Amino acid sequence: MKIVAIVASPNGMNGYTGMLVRPMVEAVQGTGAEVEVLSFDTLKVNFCRGCTQICHTTGKCFQDDDDLAMILTAMLSADGIIFATPNYCFNVSAQMKALLDRSTFPLHCGKFQGKYCATVVTAGGSDNEVVEKYLCSILTQFGFRIAGGVNAVRLALDDPDTHAEIEKEAGALGLRLVHAIEKQEVYPGQEEEREMGFQIMAFLVETMKKDWPMAYEYWKKNWNLQE
Repeated sequence: MKIVAIVASPNGMNGYTGMLVRPMVEAVQGTGAEVEVLSFDTLKVNFCRGCTQICHTTGKCFQDDDDLAMILTAMLSADGIIFATPNYCFNVSAQMKALLDRSTFPLHCGKFQGKYCATVVTAGGSDNEVVEKYLCSILTQFGFRIAGGVNAVRLALDDPDTHAEIEKEAGALGLRLVHAIEKQEVYPGQEEEREMGFQIMAFLVETMKKDWPMAYEYWKKNWNLQE
């Protein structure tokens, strides 16, 4: 089993987001699973240029001066992904948003359907739940099954007592992600939304088949999309 942790913070594992990812990684490693940490203190993903006619025709983005290809390869090879982000202006970080935006082609191909994930959100103040809700809504549309999430504010992480409790919660989430993958758990509350997103994507790809030939051919081969 392989788990990829995406730490979409410019502070990487040295920031508050990394504080919560670390116990998750340690818990996952304790089960014998492989873990790869992709940290945005050293990685770069350029902003999307909105030219879907290129990626949907060739199957790849024309921007080759960043780390996107490597990150997507790691994500697609993983059984589970930890999406970790700080709360910046009541949303995910620019780094996380760039990654989600640049994942348009695998999203439209349904390449993440059935994979498992967990979320981590931290903030200096409040409203982590707003960011977590947004992130989960996007990941459901990507086709992920969400095993759970953990979030915390700086004051709680700076307090020794609450910090220990949150670290314990994060470690438990890491184990929950591993167990969900092992048991291929299904979450009834998510399935209807996942299926709706899948059907909408099938309709969109079929409708756009002249402009998105690569995505269309992928759907015909892998998802039995009819001519």
